[in-house]
Amino acid sequence: MHNSTTLLIEDSVGALKQIKSVFDVYFFDSYDLDLDDPEPSANHGYLEYLQIKDKLKINDIIFIDDTPSRINNLPIAGKAFLENNKVIPGKGAFVIPDLYNSFKIEVVHHEYSFIAVIKGLTP
Repeated sequence: MHNSTTLLIEDSVGALKQIKSVFDVYFFDSYDLDLDDPEPSANHGYLEYLQIKDKLKINDIIFIDDTPSRINNLPIAGKAFLENNKVIPGKGAFVIPDLYNSFKIEVVHHEYSFIAVIKGLTP
């Protein structure tokens, strides 16, 4: 870590809600994806994102782990999630559509993790 790095280890949604500072990089990795029960991870990831959404600025980087771009052989709960929500299960399942609807973004990487850069404050 560098002396300009701030590392918080606590409940992510509560911590993000309390932070008044803005950052350049946001890394979400607090609630592991369980494909047999994907809803909690997706909801938690979205709650984290909502805490920082109004702080995002051009060139900020959003990194969301456990956000696959594709999944073969989904279990029954994963298939139901996909059918009901029209998105692949993952931490960023509800975040990614909102990013596209709220900002102009450049997706830098999307395999099992999702990385995007905010390029504009309107889509």
